[in-house]
Amino acid sequence: MKGFVKDDEFETVLSDPPYNGKFQWNHDLLKELSRVASKRIIFQHWFIPANSGGKYKKAQEKFALSAVYVWQPKTYFGRAQIVSVFDKIDPKNKFMLFN
Repeated sequence: MKGFVKDDEFETVLSDPPYNGKFQWNHDLLKELSRVASKRIIFQHWFIPANSGGKYKKAQEKFALSAVYVWQPKTYFGRAQIVSVFDKIDPKNKFMLFN
């Protein structure tokens, strides 16, 4: 998307990527989401792309985890779906700007 979408072009980006993406593909996707989002990233997958402190793995100075939603299907071995919401961090005081 780099040649087509500017940095911080969208306030919010929503991503529900394929679950069988290659390891490097997932890293590239996470980095690209943080490049194009100016305020919020909403990410659905089976993992949370945050470090132990709640910072977004590919832009720890820019986004922090603000909410997590988990959905478990009713099937016997259904895989849980996790929706992670990351909001922009205020660079002056290191708190989130938006709730």
